[in-house]
Amino acid sequence: MNRSPRILFLRYSILLILFFVTAGLSPHTSAAQTGPRSAAGKLKIWVPAGMIGDDYWIYLNGRLRSAPPRGPDPRNQNFITVPLGNVGSGGNQVREGWEIWTAQGSVLRMRHEEYDNRLNNYINSPAGDTLHFFRAVELSLPPEKYTVEILILSRGTGPGGNYSGSSFPFVITRKYVVDVRPGQMAQIYPGVPDAWSDVRAIPAVRAYRVCPGGPVAPDVEQLQSWARGYMDDPVLQTIRGAGASTRARRKGVVVLDLPPEQGGEREFDGGQVGHMLNAVLAQHELPNHSDVADCQKRYPQFSQSYAVYDKIISDIDKDIESVRKLAADLQRDR
Repeated sequence: MNRSPRILFLRYSILLILFFVTAGLSPHTSAAQTGPRSAAGKLKIWVPAGMIGDDYWIYLNGRLRSAPPRGPDPRNQNFITVPLGNVGSGGNQVREGWEIWTAQGSVLRMRHEEYDNRLNNYINSPAGDTLHFFRAVELSLPPEKYTVEILILSRGTGPGGNYSGSSFPFVITRKYVVDVRPGQMAQIYPGVPDAWSDVRAIPAVRAYRVCPGGPVAPDVEQLQSWARGYMDDPVLQTIRGAGASTRARRKGVVVLDLPPEQGGEREFDGGQVGHMLNAVLAQHELPNHSDVADCQKRYPQFSQSYAVYDKIISDIDKDIESVRKLAADLQRDR
């Protein structure tokens, strides 16, 4: 049967398209474009872990990528960390950075997270990082531009040694932008934010805080005020809301929409949630069942009032336990 040139051309075009499809190609793709995908690159983040310890979390493009524990505590006694700053107009210290000292003198200095020009000499010396100041976190990544942030646990005090009074016990580095290229190693040396502190605040606890006034009924209204302060804590409210929403969760993390000064919307793991809960509890003077039992033993004539007081503490404990459970669940899901 004779076929017109038009029909033969159409049949040839259809067969050619089918060939491209079965071969996994686009009709408009040349053989040069079908080679292997670009090789992965590497990013090495030199964290000053000898100074800050292991309690830090690395974020890439706003997503949590590396979290503790990573091994033994990297802090050591080979150097001391001295804060840099000036006294402001109000008499408070204005923190400007950090200086690293050994018995031989100053080794490194950073101002507002920027190391001075001695960093290159220190890391490129024949002996290398002799103080074990840095710990490398190495990541294999698809080639692209990344924004790196590190969230660091800050233990209770701020510049000048004053209790920070915050239920967000972390500081966040500035954003470090780095270009990861195929088959190459990119490296960055993040600094430590000025507001970081490793001074552990131990709040004073009054003896017999449920009955400090002696043989009188416990102050239930004061306890209710403390309980409201705890329940209304904005960080804790954000944790509760996110924990109740399964849509906001990736495996092992929960998304908290915090104020901009606390980093804004960000993923947190169970360890971070636990640290935030501990910071909230440190802020609020919440007595416990043992405090009630001590006072009840001293003043049994107010047993009924103490029972009411103890019931309020039990209600607070239920909320604390629910947040601890969320933290434990997140850690288990990692």
